[in-house]
Amino acid sequence: MPAALLGGVAGAVLLLLTPTRVFDLIVPFLVLAASAVFASQGRLMGWVVRAGPRRRHPAILQALVALGGVYGGYVGAGFGIVLVAALALLRDEALARTVAVKNLLSAAISFTAVVLFVLLGRIDWPAVALLVPATVVGGYGGARLVRKLPERVVRVAIVTFGTAFGFALLWQNLR
Repeated sequence: MPAALLGGVAGAVLLLLTPTRVFDLIVPFLVLAASAVFASQGRLMGWVVRAGPRRRHPAILQALVALGGVYGGYVGAGFGIVLVAALALLRDEALARTVAVKNLLSAAISFTAVVLFVLLGRIDWPAVALLVPATVVGGYGGARLVRKLPERVVRVAIVTFGTAFGFALLWQNLR
């Protein structure tokens, strides 16, 4: 949790310092990269297993969670895909448990970034009024749904949604 929170603060500060056009240009590629990592998890896991026990080293997991926190505090969009990809790569647990850990870390990272934005007066309150309830309902409903669906279906849905979202963002920026 501390690594996630520090990453969230760093990402939020980075967002406040980045020009909007730069943000708009890099986000689609970040979302597409996260989707590709998640889609390639099987092959990546083979590489990680061949690398030996270093993959389980807590420092590696903490570093990836912190980087995920930076991404979450900076982008937000597609953040769940990034965090699930990182956690799934380094943890040998069922996808439903990985998604549950992702939800907890995501909530903490997002809360940290939001507090920073509120303190600095950088909040669009009408958007907050729409997004907060949608996020709570979606997170709760998604967590319940992922426990009931076969892991392969969830995996395909995550990769499909992430890829479509990344290309939609890219298309929006090219217009």
